[in-house]
Amino acid sequence: MFKRGSLAWLIWNLIFSVIFIGFGIANLINNNEANYQFVIILILGILIVVDASFRLLFNVVTVINLGKRNLIADTRGHAILCAFELAVGIAVIHLARLIKADITQADFLFRFIGDFVGIAAIVCGCLVAVYGTILVVKKAYRPIDGVWAYLGAALLVTAGILVLIYLTNENVLRAIFVLFGVSGCVTGAMLLFGSIFIYVRVRKQKRALMEHITNSENEGQVIEAQSAEEEKPEE
Repeated sequence: MFKRGSLAWLIWNLIFSVIFIGFGIANLINNNEANYQFVIILILGILIVVDASFRLLFNVVTVINLGKRNLIADTRGHAILCAFELAVGIAVIHLARLIKADITQADFLFRFIGDFVGIAAIVCGCLVAVYGTILVVKKAYRPIDGVWAYLGAALLVTAGILVLIYLTNENVLRAIFVLFGVSGCVTGAMLLFGSIFIYVRVRKQKRALMEHITNSENEGQVIEAQSAEEEKPEE
């Protein structure tokens, strides 16, 4: 039913594109409204907590059902990541509560978010540069791939420095909502036009295929008629 290029697939993607665009516009309009920020951040925190809880539950069930030493070692890292995700979800819910009560009380969380994101971006940028250098030296990367790695590393480090300088107060929240708004609009527009383009292209391909089949059948009928005419005994 939802095969790529089908009408149902197109309608489904159009619905999601409208949702993305609507969400993006809502974020752009209400990026500085405390009530709107509270609702969105609260929903986001709940979703993160629910996702992390289910992941932890499945991890525990897996260890119980297949309690092998190597399995526990393999699932330990996943459990740590799930626990970290759960902590982030709880922190996001707490941030929503502070925004609802008094946004000035959330300054320490804004500071933490800004410092965390900035430092993480700088560290990731440095790692990308190091790994890019190693892979270029070992000739696992082409020189052009190394250039892209260094460019990505430079962008990450620059973004991290800018975050540390500017996004360490309540303005980070407004900037995040504006970013979500722009991302939602762009994603929705790309999904909208991309789905229409793919649908039209698939329809043309199907039409061309049907015409080819029809022409082949007609050619076959003509050949059969000619063969029958040739085989008909002369009177």
